[in-house]
Amino acid sequence: ESQVEFAELKKEILAALARLSLQQRAAIVQRYYLEMSEKEMAKAMDIAPGTVKWVLNAARSRLRAILRIEGSPQ
Repeated sequence: ESQVEFAELKKEILAALARLSLQQRAAIVQRYYLEMSEKEMAKAMDIAPGTVKWVLNAARSRLRAILRIEGSPQ
């Protein structure tokens, strides 16, 4: 049962990631899947370190909103 719930959660997260902008998705993947530092991300994305923080914050906020809407009972 927990494996089914985990698979469903993974599916929801991947669908939510697909709804992010390309830059936001790249930031989430680099930070949480590739475990890159903000400095490494800034270099890879060719943006300022402060912009990396802003993009990550916006991406996390957007993911929370998407997952809250899709996860709520209807």
